[in-house]
Amino acid sequence: MSVKIKTFDNGFRAVSDEMKDVETVTVCVGTYIGASNESEVQNGISHFLEHMAFKGTKTRSYLDIASEIEDIGGYMNAFTSKEKTVYYVKVLKEHLENGISLLSDILQNSTFPEQEIEKERGVILQELAASLDTPDDIIYDYFMQTAFNNQPIGRAILGSADNIKSFKRDDFNDYIKTKYHAGNMVISAAGNIKHEDLVSLSEKYFTNLAPKKDVAREPSLYNGGEFYKQNDNLSQVQFTLGFKAVSYHHDDRFKLDVLTDILLGGMSSRLFQQVREKLGLVYTISDFSSTYHDTGIFSIYAGTSPEHLELLTKTICDELKKAAKDITQAEVDKTITKIKAHRLMSLESTTSRSQTALFNQLIYNRDVPFDETLQKYTSLTAGDVSAFLQQIVEAKQITASVYGDAKQMPSLDVIKNMLS
Repeated sequence: MSVKIKTFDNGFRAVSDEMKDVETVTVCVGTYIGASNESEVQNGISHFLEHMAFKGTKTRSYLDIASEIEDIGGYMNAFTSKEKTVYYVKVLKEHLENGISLLSDILQNSTFPEQEIEKERGVILQELAASLDTPDDIIYDYFMQTAFNNQPIGRAILGSADNIKSFKRDDFNDYIKTKYHAGNMVISAAGNIKHEDLVSLSEKYFTNLAPKKDVAREPSLYNGGEFYKQNDNLSQVQFTLGFKAVSYHHDDRFKLDVLTDILLGGMSSRLFQQVREKLGLVYTISDFSSTYHDTGIFSIYAGTSPEHLELLTKTICDELKKAAKDITQAEVDKTITKIKAHRLMSLESTTSRSQTALFNQLIYNRDVPFDETLQKYTSLTAGDVSAFLQQIVEAKQITASVYGDAKQMPSLDVIKNMLS
């Protein structure tokens, strides 16, 4: 890859990854600000702001914004996570400036019209309602609330209904002024683009960013615990079992990646084979482990019938104990091959490469070459991965969350005994 970086005097960074043999460019503008930067009364504002950015600027209406990108056959969207907010466009190479112009406008000149705030408030309340009505979505929120109790990172990205109903125009303007600034924002482009063109367009269009400043980030501390919500109207029980893991600044994150793939990385994985194929306890069992700035989680999700809940829990615990002793080098090597293949396949996507370059800058403040990352994986042994899992299991820093008919769910103390 040919990643090039330009840091401007105000701290704003432009990152390019040229792909000469494609006809498109994906441009991302991201900020290292997300739900974990919100106070309790602000919870949900990062996501609401992401919606409102598309609702009109000083020179474009919301219809102008939508029409301008669609008229050139492009695509424009955004997403909010616990620690990042990202806005992006994908366009033909000849429409690069159009895409950057749009991104710069919505990020620097949004006017947050009152009537649009009221409309979007209703839209987001519907999005929240849909999430609350989707058991395999809401169980994640219950898990995070329990694992990181009374902390920003543990709160739902969408926020609470009360907060969504309360946000005003001044709240969005104040949030941008205090959180969005040149030092924690990056523009990243991958595709048929020259680095000097990205630098030139960035100088032209990103001139109104607030100067670099310090933004307080409350440390995220894993607590763990149990959350059982009884709902007899659901046919299935939604179940998560999780443990404290590591941050994305820790080299053990590579062990976490390999571990989760061996246990939950597809139809040949250990837990899929044992829990679904051999015992028929679930339709879905999957991983939603994550790494964050300060911490991380290793977690397992499954949906099952209420009468299978205790056996499912015991089976998962048994498989974790077993894997902590007998992961093989063949499993590790197979997983590393999969990781390498997926990464190489992602190199064919302008969007994947643009986001990878962006995240490397936001998280690590540098480019992280693929060969460097691959070496971290290829140096792992079966003993490394088993010992990492053994450490997680023996620490017994457990989070269990259940939604549905939870009467058969073992207590946290019983789960700890199952892991002994």
